[in-house]
Amino acid sequence: MNAQLYILTACIALIGTNGLLLSPVLTDIAVSLDVTVGEAGRAIAAYSAGAAVTAIWLGRSLDRFGLGGHWFSQWL
Repeated sequence: MNAQLYILTACIALIGTNGLLLSPVLTDIAVSLDVTVGEAGRAIAAYSAGAAVTAIWLGRSLDRFGLGGHWFSQWL
């Protein structure tokens, strides 16, 4: 496997842990925003769903161009 695939896998894993890290502090987030825990949970779920849909859309869209033509290909 090449370095690009390792970096991509690590980024996906990092984003995936977002939900796991927010669960223990959900009550604190709700209190600080003066909302119920359910409302805070729904807001986080809506953000996560939006991120998932965007990732699928961007993945399909960027596959047409390939990695070489993008500005971030210099970092990989």
